Amino acid sequence: MLRAEDYCELGARYLKARGSIELFGAVEQMARERIGFKLLTMLHLSSDGEEVRRLYTTDPVHYPVSGREKLGRTAWGQRVLVEQQPYLGVDSAGVRWAFPADFDLISSLGLGSTMNVPIVALGKTLGSLNILNVAHAYDQRHMAAAISLAPYLTAAFLREMD
Repeated sequence: MLRAEDYCELGARYLKARGSIELFGAVEQMARERIGFKLLTMLHLSSDGEEVRRLYTTDPVHYPVSGREKLGRTAWGQRVLVEQQPYLGVDSAGVRWAFPADFDLISSLGLGSTMNVPIVALGKTLGSLNILNVAHAYDQRHMAAAISLAPYLTAAFLREMD
């Protein structure tokens, strides 16, 4: 997982960044190298908590950076965005629970596990970091590593506030 040197590198890139995309890219690179994934996205939550907007994606064909989407009430949204609790879905049942409306597309891409980390600043949910891979790719060690990346995204998410 992540090493002390990785956090030093992220910190240095954080201090040098002048735009959101630089921070998103730094976190993507670290997640790719130390955690591994087939899809990484970042969702920004509107200030009223009713909509999300994809800020970043590693698969612009299937999950493009786009306009706003109504969130609706879901168990996943309650857990990750309202209660600010990370979610680990290790298999297709866990992915289906998190994303029932999008499950067919996710499954068709060979994705069968998900880690979703709330991005929070001073108690306010700003959005989520979403990392997906094949089934059974992740465990609690991977989840801890993903959670440790979230603070490096807060400034970029704050910049994206509506």
